[in-house]
Amino acid sequence: MDLRKKAEKRLKEKKGIQKTFSRRDFDEVVHELYVHQIELEMQNESLKQAQLKIEESCDEYLQLFDKAPVGYVNLNVDGYINKVNDTFAQMLDRPKIDVVNRSFVEFMLTEVSDLFHVHLVESLKKNSFGDIEIRFKRVDGSFISGLVHGEITTAGALPFSRLS
Repeated sequence: MDLRKKAEKRLKEKKGIQKTFSRRDFDEVVHELYVHQIELEMQNESLKQAQLKIEESCDEYLQLFDKAPVGYVNLNVDGYINKVNDTFAQMLDRPKIDVVNRSFVEFMLTEVSDLFHVHLVESLKKNSFGDIEIRFKRVDGSFISGLVHGEITTAGALPFSRLS
């Protein structure tokens, strides 16, 4: 039932079915409508201010995330990368767009990728992710070592793993 029908039903309950309104009834209804309009405008302004604060907070968080001195990676339960910060992409010497939506193990040396996969599966079963040392491949063929520390979320994902 839409809001208008609910309001009409409530009006009938309050006043009974009334086919004509006195001038005073009309003035009261108009006054009440103006008051409600002002209340809604005030609520709308308050919501706009709250939205701006949330957007500013999100921007600050994203800047802190991207500029952190350690690499951060957010993985889904299948081990694919949802999000990385600038530092992690720079560690791999790749643009972020080349890293996101790809398997985390793609960036590891082959000999450690199987080890990481087993570690991830076991971590999800235990709902606890212990530290693991991983060697990552860079674009130029060199590698970089990192200690991966993560947290398992209630959704079973590994958010913002820290590499240092």
